[in-house]
Amino acid sequence: MKYFLITILLVSFFLAGCEKKTEQNKDAEEITMLKEKIAKFVPTELKYDSSTLDEREKIVVEKLYLASKIMDELFLDQVYSKNYEIRKNLMEQAATGSEKAKLELELFTIMFGPFDRLEHDAPFIDTLKKPLGANFYPKI
Repeated sequence: MKYFLITILLVSFFLAGCEKKTEQNKDAEEITMLKEKIAKFVPTELKYDSSTLDEREKIVVEKLYLASKIMDELFLDQVYSKNYEIRKNLMEQAATGSEKAKLELELFTIMFGPFDRLEHDAPFIDTLKKPLGANFYPKI
């Protein structure tokens, strides 16, 4: 009986170790997948020659930029009702140093939500399907 209990204890430790490695492998695969998805996008810097603008036109450009930030937030809400909550969680996790959370946040920012627009709105965070009508139309 004593040897049986020791054997069960050793087997449970072995299985717990295997589960942790499987979890680490899964995280490594997800990180690789996120890096591949992000690599499809090329950062682009938009420049303009401000010397061609008078002071009034510079103010207009600044106001347009600020308006676009407001429009981004409105669009984020229209895309999915849980976007603000997801973004907040990702920002908190990324602040702790989680590489996966940092990559998810970067892709979330690119896609304006947890759904991959290049893959017919397949989720890359969680497994929830994008609702029909997103958050623009009421839930059916």
